[in-house]
Amino acid sequence: MPKPIPPARCGRVPLEPFCLSTEDREKIASVLGLPGLPPSAVLCIEHGIALYKMLSSLPAKTVGQNIAAIDEALKGADKFETALRRFADIESGVGAGTFQFLNPFASICLVAMNDFRVAAQAKKQELRQVRRLRPAPLGGLCAWLRLPFDATEEVKQNNSGNKVERLRAFGRAVFEVADIPCHDYYAHPSRMDQLFTCPLPDGLQRPPSPAELRQEIAQMLRPCGE
Repeated sequence: MPKPIPPARCGRVPLEPFCLSTEDREKIASVLGLPGLPPSAVLCIEHGIALYKMLSSLPAKTVGQNIAAIDEALKGADKFETALRRFADIESGVGAGTFQFLNPFASICLVAMNDFRVAAQAKKQELRQVRRLRPAPLGGLCAWLRLPFDATEEVKQNNSGNKVERLRAFGRAVFEVADIPCHDYYAHPSRMDQLFTCPLPDGLQRPPSPAELRQEIAQMLRPCGE
């Protein structure tokens, strides 16, 4: 069997906007216990769904291809790190002015490369435990969903019931309006929990700040006339 090689670059995939209908907004707001969805919450949900659908459209890759891509990056990082060491060691022989100017930048890069190396090795270990990859990372969408959910919980000071169950219900509601299969998460709700621990992925849209979300939610919950 030939050794896996890193996948070729795919063409640019457009990020198609996703728009929640009025009915969809009402359904999601009801699950959150809100009279409606504030603009920042709508932004989070719509952009998270759009990113997920964009990633879902990418060609499927194998576990071996992903590991090969990580190995290729690590080899490149080793070479770059060796070159950068010249500007991290005062005895490397470069001129004092050059060392002084580039040393701070080299130090930042070396720390970042070490962080990448640790994360890359962890991902390789994770990949070796699976036989095939899921079609798209739902964790990225769930990271966007945590923003309006956490803000709502803070504003409402919601200490009643089970927060985990409320988060699962919110996630399923969004999956349904986005036409994302979620039957498995009704049968096995706990499988959603890991999805909500993922970091927020890079996107084309700046996420609203927690303060911005809380302010809009608080205004929506404020009685009329206040």
